[in-house]
Amino acid sequence: MRPGALSQDQPLPSLSSPLSPPLLRVIRQLWLRVNWAISTDLLPDCELEVALFLETHRPRIEALPEEAREAYRLTCARRIVWRLLQRELRQKARAVSLERLVLEDGSRVEPAAEATADWVELAGDHLLDHLSQPDLATAFCSLSSGDQEILDLFYGKQLSDREIAGRLRLAPPAVKMRRPRSLHTLARLLDGG
Repeated sequence: MRPGALSQDQPLPSLSSPLSPPLLRVIRQLWLRVNWAISTDLLPDCELEVALFLETHRPRIEALPEEAREAYRLTCARRIVWRLLQRELRQKARAVSLERLVLEDGSRVEPAAEATADWVELAGDHLLDHLSQPDLATAFCSLSSGDQEILDLFYGKQLSDREIAGRLRLAPPAVKMRRPRSLHTLARLLDGG
């Protein structure tokens, strides 16, 4: 785990102080550069990301000389917000509007039903729900979320490596290599290593 990162069982810290006006100004300036292309509800997310980073890294920031703290906070805020906005722009660029999809015969593509019984059943069932041994469940939870997802899809949902690769946007050989590694890691965790 990264230094300063929160674990899943650790409660979120209460934010000791709201963001300073210079930090809010930096966040809004970066957001204004790209707000024409992304959702307006992303601004509070940017502010929250910065606030969480500053809160989790407060000891490191307080160890800095007084005159360097604000500059460090502003630099971190710029970096965090810019990465968040870039990620959002990349995701939006990959999305294709259904209105733009036209079939060869000129008809438009209709969206699928919101949820089918098969999807609800598939989405609601997790491998972790079927683990009856506490030590196995604990070891499974210690795996990375990606490894958990691969094992869940393979053993819990009975999907092939190719199907898993399609869902996770990975290459099938990557899934084929990662699944045994995940099992090896799980076995090592069970053995106490």
